[in-house]
Amino acid sequence: MRRTFLMLFLILAIPGWADGLSLRPGAPKIYTVKQGDTLWDISGLYLDDPWLWPRLWQVNPAIANPHLIYPGDRLLLTLVNGVPVLRRQRGRDSSLPLPTLDRALIGPLLDHVAVLSPEALKQAPVVESGSRNSLRFVAGDTLYLSEALPAGGEFGVFHHRQSLIDPDNDALLGEEMVLVATGVADGAGHLKLIHSLREASVGEPLYALSQIKAQPLVFPLEPAEPGTELPLLAAPNQASEVGPGELVYLRRSEQLKPGKLLTVVHSPRAEARLTRGELMVVRCYERVCLALVTRAGHPLQMADRAVTPEGRWRLL
Repeated sequence: MRRTFLMLFLILAIPGWADGLSLRPGAPKIYTVKQGDTLWDISGLYLDDPWLWPRLWQVNPAIANPHLIYPGDRLLLTLVNGVPVLRRQRGRDSSLPLPTLDRALIGPLLDHVAVLSPEALKQAPVVESGSRNSLRFVAGDTLYLSEALPAGGEFGVFHHRQSLIDPDNDALLGEEMVLVATGVADGAGHLKLIHSLREASVGEPLYALSQIKAQPLVFPLEPAEPGTELPLLAAPNQASEVGPGELVYLRRSEQLKPGKLLTVVHSPRAEARLTRGELMVVRCYERVCLALVTRAGHPLQMADRAVTPEGRWRLL
């Protein structure tokens, strides 16, 4: 058994073999999925280049989606015609698959942001005054609004942080709004503030919390479609540069969705191309998507472009 595993390890460690599909040294031949694992963590056990993850799977007709992995599943690494293949043996039944990412890392950021169209903002009720003689309000205050809310509805008060502009044509793609307080509408249609992240102000709009409710971070990992080239628009923290663990907005293309992986380059032109890092799309709105910086050899700048992953690169 040890000899077989050693031979497998030596074969898999040969660079450039198997049409470029190269496993990490020490990739486990058998791995039992545990509670607390994420799809991203597990892909990192096997691959340096996460966009190759779909090529590692042996599609099993009995499994509707081989990318959904559950605690208790056993992952089996084998060779098929000299190519590494990952299969899955289902463990005990589990209702929830592994998340792609640990929600603790980016969940608070995602759950406190909404990107709205100018039209949606114009239709939103706004704060006109409150139960105290003040322009700013906190939990315990009641807000009086430009229009009555449905009784019992849960709403958030939002602060406008920035406009998201397409640098290619100056088109307005959306307005980034940040949650400042939440509350429940009373019988008169006013909003009783229950929780404050910061003070809510007169003139700020309201938006139903059901529209930004937490979405499960469960999606397959796959490369963006060939020919993808999208501008980095802005960072939620309004920084001009971002690094690993930070978020950045991209213009949304028709096929861009959560789980898509992209490479960030300083210039898409071959003679000036400088690869800066990698992104994973984690949430999409009507005209923009939020992406997580998963790796960076240089700070990513807002003038950079997100393109289809290709080739191999390593951090400097």
